Amino acid sequence: MSKQKKVDKPISGKISFMASIKNVQKREGVNDS
Repeated sequence: MSKQKKVDKPISGKISFMASIKNVQKREGVNDS
């Protein structure tokens, strides 16, 4: 499903990927604090 969605809408996949990275950074920042 994920692969199909990425191929179908690469832009959405890119946004989701960026959002995931931001979420990870936020989590790391909270853990660091």
